[in-house]
Order: sequence, then C-alpha cells, then structure tokens
Amino acid sequence: MAIAAVPGYINFEDDSDSPVDGMGSLRLLVVGMTAAGKSALGNSILGAEEKLTTPFVSKLSPAPVTKSSESKDAKVFDYHVSIVDTPGLFDTTNYIEDRNVLMRSISLVPPGPMQYFSLLKLVDLQRK
Repeated sequence: MAIAAVPGYINFEDDSDSPVDGMGSLRLLVVGMTAAGKSALGNSILGAEEKLTTPFVSKLSPAPVTKSSESKDAKVFDYHVSIVDTPGLFDTTNYIEDRNVLMRSISLVPPGPMQYFSLLKLVDLQRK
C-alpha cells in the first residue's frame, strides 16, 4: 500500500499489503518523538487545510503539545479514515511509560488492518 501524505490528497495503490479493508476504511497510527510533526501529519491526511479545521492540536513548540492519544475520523475521498495521534515517545528513559502509551494508542485503532507512521525529528547535529 503506497500512501502519499500530501495535504488534502491521499493516493491509494492497490496491493496485498493494503491497510484498507474491503469496506473502504483506512486505519493509521502515528508515532514518534516530541515535535516530530505527528499531529500536523494527521491534520494533512484528514484534509484540515481545505476544511479550515484542525482535528488535532498542532503548533510549533519544543514542549509536548499532545498530552494523550486521541483518535479522529474523516471521510477522505471515498474512504473512511481513522487516525490515532500519539504523544511523543522515546523522549525519556521511561520505557515502561512509552510502552503503556503505545499500547493505549493501539487500542484506539478500530479493528482491522492498520498502517503506522513513525516520524523522526530532524535536529542540527553540527557543532558550533
């Protein structure tokens, strides 16, 4: 399954690894570190720019914005899309807390095939 996450546009190419079920539903889980753009990706996939709404709170901030996992649904083209946005993971050495957050997030995804996005934060590694 190839998904192009361009604002307001999702390109579905049919293949055997498709997270789209026979009912036209797509389930996505977005994970990554704090400030990696998880909420912004969810908003883009759901077409928030065209609808002038923001399903997930998203702003430029070095501190965590998303405090707990949340799920939003929308009709994108002819597909029912469910996206679970997660708080930042892997930012601390508290792996048990990260595991619990991840397990809760997975429980919010409706039953069926699922695709996940793992976002990485780009940082400046150049020494001054």
